[in-house]
Amino acid sequence: MDGPSPKPRRAQWRTVTVLAWAAAATLLASSTLWMFAGWSWRIDLIANLGAQMFLVCLACTILVAATRRRPPIALALLACVLHAAPLVVHRAAFWPRSIDDARVRAPDEVRFLHYNDSSLSDKRFVYDLIDRSGADIASILGPPVQMQFDVIYKDGLENKYPGKLVREWRPAKDGFGTEVTPAFIVSRWPITPFDCSFVGPMSSRFIAGIVQRPAGRFAVIAVHPRSPRWRERWEEGNAVASALIAVALRLKSEGLPVVVLSDLNSTPSGWRSRHICAEAGLQRAKPLFLCDGTYPDVVPWSLRSRQSTNIPARWPLSIAIDDALLTPDIGVVGWRVGSFGATPGLRSEHRPVFVELRIPPTAASEKNPASR
Repeated sequence: MDGPSPKPRRAQWRTVTVLAWAAAATLLASSTLWMFAGWSWRIDLIANLGAQMFLVCLACTILVAATRRRPPIALALLACVLHAAPLVVHRAAFWPRSIDDARVRAPDEVRFLHYNDSSLSDKRFVYDLIDRSGADIASILGPPVQMQFDVIYKDGLENKYPGKLVREWRPAKDGFGTEVTPAFIVSRWPITPFDCSFVGPMSSRFIAGIVQRPAGRFAVIAVHPRSPRWRERWEEGNAVASALIAVALRLKSEGLPVVVLSDLNSTPSGWRSRHICAEAGLQRAKPLFLCDGTYPDVVPWSLRSRQSTNIPARWPLSIAIDDALLTPDIGVVGWRVGSFGATPGLRSEHRPVFVELRIPPTAASEKNPASR
């Protein structure tokens, strides 16, 4: 008897080869999207999922490797490298670093709290969050309305944090929306406001100051570029990001270490984050291999609803958009995020970020950079 016909085998071989090449080509094409994220709002939205896309690419590469077709495998591996590239660069730390609340901090170590409340929580919740954080400097974006009256318009928190800078809420031209979100920075040390008027109208989007720490001065900036819900907001947020570069470079030119506390509405692979870090010479504080996100805290019922399911949204279901950006002379001692879980009532979709940094001492100066 004759053996089985080789034709079906050859057909199967060709099919597997075609599928392997198609998968590898698709992976390679998707791995280059972040390079063009500054051109298009929609491309940037996809590019912001760079960490999740890398995970998918890695899984697909394993499947391509099972075909044993070397050229497609090589292309798939190249796609993995390209997906990983924007995630790896501009990092101040790579491995997870815990924060020990019981440890006495060294004189050059500073603990920061950064939290975007979106004006959703009760003020008692945010006050308690600040107290429990043990932060030397706290940055609160969109505090609850009651807290805005206490801290931004009155002397709230000044008994614990004598240094304070605020940004008042400013309505949009239609009288209903918001053009500038309220925010404040409080500090255990005196803080001198830094004049950002040189960036023009965008100066109202920043809280910037010089912290007069006994171990040496440093600069802190709080900023909140708009979320890219549609193209106009994406463009406006990008304009704020460009202004941030100018502010950070001016402060760096004064010889100051710089800490930027922000909800960038951009992940490390998004255009804003990469553009700011590359042009201003800043680094992300969040360790690369700490697989966690800051938004959302819990899975929402829908993309348009603020009602949550109380199901924790952890990576890869969450993204890292809240963080601290640092000049390279600053070291990361610890980094972690908090969680609200099933806390009753409305609360922010964002998780609070706690960062402990080692900030080098700077030479004392009688000159005030804010007045230059």
